[in-house]
Amino acid sequence: MTDSPPLDRGTTDAPADHLATSYRTHTCGALRGSDAGVAARLSGWVHRRRDHGHLIFLDLRDRHGITQVVVDRTEQPEAHAAASRLRSEFVVTVDGVVATRIAGVPQLIRDGDNGLLVAPGSPDELTRALVRLLTDAGLRTRLEHAGRQTVETGYSFEARMKKIRAVYDSLLAVN
Repeated sequence: MTDSPPLDRGTTDAPADHLATSYRTHTCGALRGSDAGVAARLSGWVHRRRDHGHLIFLDLRDRHGITQVVVDRTEQPEAHAAASRLRSEFVVTVDGVVATRIAGVPQLIRDGDNGLLVAPGSPDELTRALVRLLTDAGLRTRLEHAGRQTVETGYSFEARMKKIRAVYDSLLAVN
């Protein structure tokens, strides 16, 4: 072992430019939570496929690591149909936007504005937040309205389509 970062990670946690090709913008071992929202193209072998009906989870593998790819039938019916035919060791290239496992909760919820955030693994803090919601009807109503407004303006079908279009436009500009 050495103290230097892997080849696919620079000292700034950005993908190494010399590893980017027309087949990939990042390696499977390169993506991190800090890359959330970034358009990425990955290539590799299907390590595992899990079909949960409307969601298909692909573990995509290359020599640098494994990245989980999620295909949602409601948002990407054509991609979902293609992913349903994949099997282990198929070689694929996927394009998408990096998301965190917690689905961007800290980016979506603004503590006290449109929801309440508590630290993971903190049952006392969770209890206090629940008691606040149960005992303060005004807070519940305010958070309810602000939360609905956040979802309707930022996550409506039209807003999602604009974001997807921007990703495709940026990927087309790369080629």
